[in-house]
This record gives sequence, structure tokens and C-alpha cells, in this order.
Amino acid sequence: DAHLIRHETLYCLHRMSKFVTQVVNSRFKLISSANEVVQTSFSDSVEHGLTNASGRFLEPRFFYDAEGSQIFEEITQLQEYYPTRCEASILFEKHLEITRMFANVEEPIMVELGSGSSVKTKTLIKSILRQKGKLLYIPIDISETMLRESANQLLEEFPELKVVGVAAEYTQGLHILAEEYSDRIKLVLWLGSSIGNMLRTESVQFLSAVKKAMTPMDRLLIGMDLKKDTKILLAAYNDSLGVTARFNKNLLLRINEQLDANFDLDNWRHESIWNAQEGRIEMRLWSMKKQTVVIPKLNNLTLEFAAGESIHTENCHKYSQEDIDSTASKSGFEVDKQWFDKDGMFSLNLFEPLFSSS
Repeated sequence: DAHLIRHETLYCLHRMSKFVTQVVNSRFKLISSANEVVQTSFSDSVEHGLTNASGRFLEPRFFYDAEGSQIFEEITQLQEYYPTRCEASILFEKHLEITRMFANVEEPIMVELGSGSSVKTKTLIKSILRQKGKLLYIPIDISETMLRESANQLLEEFPELKVVGVAAEYTQGLHILAEEYSDRIKLVLWLGSSIGNMLRTESVQFLSAVKKAMTPMDRLLIGMDLKKDTKILLAAYNDSLGVTARFNKNLLLRINEQLDANFDLDNWRHESIWNAQEGRIEMRLWSMKKQTVVIPKLNNLTLEFAAGESIHTENCHKYSQEDIDSTASKSGFEVDKQWFDKDGMFSLNLFEPLFSSS
């Protein structure tokens, strides 16, 4: 069933379109597509996933409605959930080493896949501004609203910062940058171990597309969660306070609210499992009894669930050193530098794009 689970960046369908630049003010420009980026709709995705013959699934990008985003913030604060804390600690301790690539660069550019008003992004912005006195920050996000919100917050906090927000799907946004800023040295950020949500073949495809938009002097800083004791991994995705369970079940709540379905949350149990063969945590919702669910807004779609049947909601792939090296080389990169938290739980990797000299 996993081969049908797709990360949001691979689920965006877009026509070749003209881009419109709005100058919001002297420090903030917004580049957006003249045509709306077309994504598979929530209803189509739910219908496709819940009727899939080889195993039911829901797309993880739909976790993040207002309620889901709020619950995820709670998850990042949990004692058991180490990735956010570990990655932030590496950035805090190693920011000078990470930004050393800008030592002889007069006007540094930092690009981020996703719009980052997070503490992690701010740590690097602060570091570069202290050293260079200026920075052009370019977040790429499918949501124009998120871009405006995070840009306004950052511009207020950092008076020397300039922001160009790109409202587009990641690879599309990167190609705009490749055209606009091909002569400038860029650090591209992909934090939060987002790569882990993709299948391994998908991550190689995606990174290969990212590389096409980079020049030999550019670098990609990518967060990758490491393989470790299964007990620690399972605890991180099955926390004792039940916050991850609330996060996972919120998907069913969203289907009830938006599509008038009658999922009874008490009949569903959250449990994440470790798939050793694939090297990943799988988040699943398990049916606790034989039950029927009807979804009126999908033409009264009627679903029969057996006791013990599951809906697969997310993959979180974990990486060994060998996995990191092979992901880099298959995508046309090599690992230039690496940093780890003090407990060796999480890695930040600086990928250098390789180009043939011919």
C-alpha cells in the first residue's frame, strides 16, 4: 500500500504558468503563479485512499489544518519526540560552521523549502545577519497565506533582512530561483526530516529535481533522522500523553467535518509500528471492531472495515550513514559536511551538488 502514499510535493499538478511578482514593500516581494497551483483535492484524495484495494491510506499533508498544526506544535514539545529538539540543538551549536560557506560572499541568499518562522530558521538568519549585516531569505511554500504571515513576522524581528516569498510547489519555485539568482551563492534548507515522509525512491527523484536548480557553489542543508533503538523510535510516535493519537485521529475528524462522514473516533486506535524491512515508522489508525462508515459528500460512499484493519497515514523513514551517503550519490550530490546532536540521534547534512566537468 505504501507505494500509493505520496508526499505533497509530488502530488501537486501544475501547468506551465507565468509568474507574477508583487512588491509588498521595499523589503518584501512575493512571487506567485498567475494560475493557481492545482493540488489533488481533499475529497478526491480521501476517496482514492480509502478505496485503495492494496491497503487503505490517507495523505499526511492533510494533517495540517488549523487544529492539526496546533497539535503538531504540542508534539514537538513532548519529551519522547526528540527530532525537533535535536535538530534545533545542532543549529544552535553549529550555526557558525554551517554558515561558513558565506565567508567570502557579500550578499548571501538562504532558500527554504517551506516557510520558516520557526526557531530553527531564525537561528541561521540571526547567525548570517550578525556576520554579514544582510541576507536575502527566500521561502518557497505552496501557501501564500503562510508565506505572508512568516515573512511579516521575520521582517519585524530582523530589520536588515529582505524576503522574497515564492508561492509555488517546491521544484517549480526552485526553477524560478535558478533563473533569477543563478549567479548568486545559495544555501537551500530542507529541515525537520521532511525527507523521511517520502518513499526512498521519491526522495531521490525529488532531490535530483532540487539539484537541477542549484549551481556548483550552492549547498543543500538537509535534516535526516537516524536509525536507532526501536524503543526510542516507537515512543516518539506513540507518546504516553496520547498527543500523537489526537493528531492522527484529527484526520478522521476532518473527514467527518468536511465530508459529513460518521467515523466514530472511539472505534479507532492510533498505533505507530516499526517496519524493519523499509527502515521506517508507519503511523496507522486501527479499526477496533467490524464497522461501516458512510461518507455522504462522496456520493454516500460506504466503507466496510474489519476488526484489526488499518488506515496508513504517514511514513517516517530513518537513515543509517550508508543510507545518507547512497541517497546523496543517487541524487547527484555528495555529503560535504555532517553534524549530529550530542546523543547521535539526528543528523544535519550539507549536500554538495556534483556536476560533470564535460
